[in-house]
Amino acid sequence: AQQAQMQAAATMAAVSLGIDAKTIPYVLKMADLGQVMGQDGKINDEALKAALNKVLEDVPALKPQTPGATDPDNG
Repeated sequence: AQQAQMQAAATMAAVSLGIDAKTIPYVLKMADLGQVMGQDGKINDEALKAALNKVLEDVPALKPQTPGATDPDNG
């Protein structure tokens, strides 16, 4: 049950980050969700978003593509 809860929370976090619905399952598979669940069994939203952002940093192709937007890292 906790795994399903974690998947649901991770999916919602991924949606909130603007990740494409088609790529969310892959991002979740690559994310290190081991540190996301607290000792109390509650999901740490900050750790969850950090894990997802780490995947996006490592695999920039998975980042949300915004038409016409410039990548701030490319100046």
